[in-house]
Amino acid sequence: MDGFYFVERDSAEWIRMWGYLQSVYGDCACYDESTGEVWQYMGTELKSGEWAHCFRHRCLPPIGERKYYRVPVSMI
Repeated sequence: MDGFYFVERDSAEWIRMWGYLQSVYGDCACYDESTGEVWQYMGTELKSGEWAHCFRHRCLPPIGERKYYRVPVSMI
């Protein structure tokens, strides 16, 4: 069974998932100056039996392309 969930802002898991994203990209925002786009948390999804926090960036520098990234969940 698949599902969808939102992590509570400023919770331990919220801080961990944004920190994980920062550890991968060096910055948890990755602000694009031409568009103002930053990483967006889209929700936490159960897909094929595995939970992951889903992020989207519409114009990730330096490539300027849409990017999706899934951060593994530590607890729910």
